[in-house]
Amino acid sequence: MGSNLAVFSPSSPGNALFPHRLKRGVTALESLGFQVQVPEFAFKQYGYTAGTAEERANELMRLFEDDTVDGIICSIGGFNSSDILPLLDYSIISKHPKIFAGYSDVTALLLGIYAQTNLVTFHAPAILPEWGDYPEPLAYTVRSFRDLTEARSNFVKYQPPNEWTNEFLDWHKGEDNRPKNMYQNLGWKVLKEGVTVGCLIGGNIETLNFLVGTPYCPDFSGSVLFLEATDAEAYLPRLHRALTHLCLCGVFDKISGLLVGKCPDAHPVSGIDLETVISVVTKCFNIPIALNIDLGHTNPMLTLPIGIQVKLSCIGTSVSLELLESAVS
Repeated sequence: MGSNLAVFSPSSPGNALFPHRLKRGVTALESLGFQVQVPEFAFKQYGYTAGTAEERANELMRLFEDDTVDGIICSIGGFNSSDILPLLDYSIISKHPKIFAGYSDVTALLLGIYAQTNLVTFHAPAILPEWGDYPEPLAYTVRSFRDLTEARSNFVKYQPPNEWTNEFLDWHKGEDNRPKNMYQNLGWKVLKEGVTVGCLIGGNIETLNFLVGTPYCPDFSGSVLFLEATDAEAYLPRLHRALTHLCLCGVFDKISGLLVGKCPDAHPVSGIDLETVISVVTKCFNIPIALNIDLGHTNPMLTLPIGIQVKLSCIGTSVSLELLESAVS
């Protein structure tokens, strides 16, 4: 990847609300040697979004068409990235391939752009929550992002970090002026054994669910699907319902493997835990399944390239995830 990055706000007006997080995030990226462009539009606020749908779509198209921009890094998620999907010109995007990175609600754009253009997109740390961490982003998060986006190797084998955290520090109250408390990471867990090769596709489960049946939902045939949930959407009965929806839509009939990210907000309810729910929903599908993967709303987090062939091995108690091709040219 080239060194020129641009900040884009696809949904929540987080930059306007938390400029201190933006400043820290930009500083962190610049310290790694990137040049970071923060367009004036990045601070736009229109109610609970960072501009109208038309304004956000126009800004994203401008960034794709700007050949001085090598990569677009989303500031944060929210709830309304999907409303710009029908307003984008995918033929133009196809002619200007570049890194497009984010997660959470940005899942809508990651999957929509991939479905419409076949360009690889990156489920990756965002400016405010990860790059803007105090006093700096976690080393594992940085290393995973750089390994994937800078093509350090055509072969990447993922490993779990030694530590992780789900501690919540309220940005509104200025609590994010200290490092988060870290805990021992118990690693990744095999739920169902097996070995498979497939195209890596996934993201936030509710955002993905809302794309099913639209032109912006990718083909899941033979894919290795990764899913995660946070906050209220991770309430276990609600998450169970979201998983069931994917099952009823035939998604689980098509995939060849499943990765479930850490969902620290998916607390047990009435004696039922997340592992039990996953087991019940997937009981009829003979595919390798791994749990507790460090992706999505967890720190540190992996960068995962959507649209790249991977090998997933779940053997005994060992989970192995390997990229079989470079994510960038």
